Amino acid sequence: MKKHENVLSTLNLSFCGLCTATSRSTKDPKCITDAPIITRRGCKSPSWQFSLTTRKCVQTCTKEGPFESKFSCDVRCRSVDVCNAPRAVSSCAGNVYPIFFYNPTTQECHRDIGCTFSGNNFPTITECQDTCVRRRPSPTKPRKCYVVPSQGYHCWWRAGLRFYYNPPTGQCLPFWYLGCGGNANRYRSYERCIRHCARS
Repeated sequence: MKKHENVLSTLNLSFCGLCTATSRSTKDPKCITDAPIITRRGCKSPSWQFSLTTRKCVQTCTKEGPFESKFSCDVRCRSVDVCNAPRAVSSCAGNVYPIFFYNPTTQECHRDIGCTFSGNNFPTITECQDTCVRRRPSPTKPRKCYVVPSQGYHCWWRAGLRFYYNPPTGQCLPFWYLGCGGNANRYRSYERCIRHCARS
């Protein structure tokens, strides 16, 4: 039971954790700090800080780091790691407006409409390109491993837990597949995902 609870917790982070923040975070004081990043083995009080050079959230061995976790840093500061993450889901109960998102398959930023600027939803094409296009790594794994995972659409009799490969972390993560549609970055087991992508 504990294992399933952990999986569901991860699912929540994978698909809903990026849903709540709606601000344009690039000017956030926590994200533009010039405090030195300290790396040390056996650090007892690590924290996380946004690197303006790499545009990634990195661990620093100091209590003064502005973030307690990589996840909170990624969401707030628009880390390059969001480029291959599932796009934030929002019910859009209010107004919608133009947003731009990075598509790892085409390796370009595309226009859409939405109501959140969090995660892989950017307010301008310039910010999307600066974060993702100009810093994307050269793929060395099968192309399907870089496709943003899709939940597909409802076919309840085929729905279930699946796994997708997340290039920034090099991990296979769980997500809930709705049963039909979707894309090739979807595996029935963690082991199969690892075999196809993480060990390529």
